[in-house]
Amino acid sequence: MKRALLAVLALTTLGLCSLPAFAGQITLAESDNNHATLTFTANGAGGFSLAIGAFTQGTATDDLGGGSGYYSIAQSGGTITGAATAGCSALTCTFNITQTPATNLTFYYGLNSPNGKDAGYLAGQLNLVSLTQTPSGKSGVFNEALVVNLTNIPTTCANVSGACSLAGSFAAGGEVQLTLHFTSTKNLYSNAGTELAYISTGSVQPATLPEPTSLALLGSGLVGLAGFGRFKSSRSRA
Repeated sequence: MKRALLAVLALTTLGLCSLPAFAGQITLAESDNNHATLTFTANGAGGFSLAIGAFTQGTATDDLGGGSGYYSIAQSGGTITGAATAGCSALTCTFNITQTPATNLTFYYGLNSPNGKDAGYLAGQLNLVSLTQTPSGKSGVFNEALVVNLTNIPTTCANVSGACSLAGSFAAGGEVQLTLHFTSTKNLYSNAGTELAYISTGSVQPATLPEPTSLALLGSGLVGLAGFGRFKSSRSRA
């Protein structure tokens, strides 16, 4: 009987794993003209502060129904700081990011780009979770492990001609990854002073929820397990 139960559970798990994942993302191109709009100020002791300025922007495309347009990321006051984690060295370092307040970064994506804040396709509050820097290659990655860090996505947006048409695809939030290009090989972990960077590439993916077919399959598996349990119970009473 245990073998039968395990077989049902295995088939259910296999079915869930074999279902296609949700496909589609917004692909971010290099920020305009290589403008180094990200200013890191390192303190030489494993920490830094980051200022994005008015906004940083570039072109973007998507396969979610928008097509193509412009993205921008704007900071509205507050502070953004990084603190080195264990294992940092002159070759690579991962920093945990803290935003105060947590809502001081906004991501925009739209067809036009008035003042960098066109949200005709999508808008949301962006949280930078971590930064991994490789100074020798002048590279860095925000949120290397994708997490749900684009939240509070409105279904209608102000200051644009239409509604945020892609908001429905981001019902569970978004997963954002940004690859940076630093203008020097300065190490934020051990050097003090200013380091400039710009976005070289990036992606914004919808956070996934279990699909209805997935839930139905899981439910049928649980029903099967319950049926086996009742069958075993009736046989034990016989």
